[in-house]
Amino acid sequence: MTPLGAAEVRRNCPNFYMPHRGVLTETSSTTKLRVVFNGSEKSSIGISLNDILMTGPKVQDDIFEIVQRFRLHRIVMSIQELIMLDPSM
Repeated sequence: MTPLGAAEVRRNCPNFYMPHRGVLTETSSTTKLRVVFNGSEKSSIGISLNDILMTGPKVQDDIFEIVQRFRLHRIVMSIQELIMLDPSM
């Protein structure tokens, strides 16, 4: 992150500083302090970063379509992978 120069501030384009805060997790062994950004915070003109970003296409099916497809077959297999983590590591 770099501060805006005088030329960027004088232009007629809006500037927005995304609010952020540090989150301290004392039990973490790798990243005790991480930065969390808030893209839904409204600016002084009443819009947020989330308001102006384009939304992408829907990437998952509706739950009704999933259940309907699940019921089409006589035999169904469901697999769930369980990963156990050793807390001493």
